[in-house]
Amino acid sequence: MQLEPRLYQICKPLVLPSNTHLRGTRGATVIRAGANLEGIVVNGSYVQSLVAAVGVDNVSISDLTVDLFTCGAPANGVSLLPASVTGSQSYDGAVVTNATVENVEILGTPGIHSYMIWNLRGRHVRYLNNWIDGKSTAAGFSQEGMESYGGYDVLMSGNTVKNMGASCVIIGSGTGAIAATDLQGVRVVDNHLSACTVGIYLASVGMSAGESNSHTKISGNVIVDSRQIGIDVPVFSGTVERDLQITDNTIRNVTASLGAGIRLWTVQGTSAGSYGVVGTVVEGNHIENISGANSFGIMIHHYPNARILNNTIIGTSAESVFIQNSTNVDVTGNRIEQSGGPAIGIYRQGVAANSISGFIIERNRISNWLAATTGILALGAHSGTMRDNVFQRTDTSTTVPIYLDSSCGVTISGNLAWYLPSWGGVSTPGCP
Repeated sequence: MQLEPRLYQICKPLVLPSNTHLRGTRGATVIRAGANLEGIVVNGSYVQSLVAAVGVDNVSISDLTVDLFTCGAPANGVSLLPASVTGSQSYDGAVVTNATVENVEILGTPGIHSYMIWNLRGRHVRYLNNWIDGKSTAAGFSQEGMESYGGYDVLMSGNTVKNMGASCVIIGSGTGAIAATDLQGVRVVDNHLSACTVGIYLASVGMSAGESNSHTKISGNVIVDSRQIGIDVPVFSGTVERDLQITDNTIRNVTASLGAGIRLWTVQGTSAGSYGVVGTVVEGNHIENISGANSFGIMIHHYPNARILNNTIIGTSAESVFIQNSTNVDVTGNRIEQSGGPAIGIYRQGVAANSISGFIIERNRISNWLAATTGILALGAHSGTMRDNVFQRTDTSTTVPIYLDSSCGVTISGNLAWYLPSWGGVSTPGCP
């Protein structure tokens, strides 16, 4: 279906059937929503979006401009939704399969709960080379750029997303209100994301038994000027995060109190809960200029089994790598410069001694951390290894490279402090 290059002002969603390819000319073919866009029910599902597909197969949407901004429309841009069986917003029927949204420009409305492109549980979905501007200059109410809420084999690549009130990209599983929202095989690669509150948000939230987030790849993205966090990964109690790869991203200029370039954390609530976090790798990322009180390059909070490998972290207001109450964390081969606190901080707070255990801090190159503190700091560590790290400074400070307190079972060996060559390092006593 080829649309002529003109303005189409609509009052109801434009909904595609199976085997339909909607195409126009981006910038000239404009689909604009009025301020009172009316939602409709299609295949049992409620739809409030300018362009949508509901429970169908083999559709594409390309080369259009979708305009929510001009009239302040409280609607989504492009939606790929399941059919509904038990209610108009249950979305528990057949999902969209084999869908592509490509080379579409979307202009959003600030301060509106809306998704510029939304996939709900769809399979074999592609978001390619879209240009999305949410028009928000501050944090806003749940305005998201690209979302996949559940889904299987979803690729988001080559997109530009900017000025979103919430996240440039949000992916993950949902609450029990919508069934079968497990997420498998989602790839967010080679996108440019700027001026969003969070660059990429991946969450596992309240899933039904047997569901999980698995085989997610976040790679090669450029994320700049985030208001809070570059890449945020919360895991909620009772859920599973498996085989997550965060690799080769560039994250610059996060400005926030308690911000982070990358944050991995489990959401504790009132109790520790139960979590299945296995196989997280954070490797080859460049993280630079993370400013604001208590902001970190990489923050790991109650999050086990993470490998932090070969990253470059330059210029943080607090620790470059902050690890709290997390077991079996491997921090190896990283280049860390200009930390506003210890370059690597390992902390136990208010939990059992073995909650910060099994760590490896190895072959990191650390320079010019805050002179008033230490290169690596461990408080309450309950076993681990610190070996073959290299410390250097370009000033005259002789601060201690490694300092441990209230710790046991930590082996320290082979570390080299170029600015203080007489320092050797001593392992702690064994744990009782």
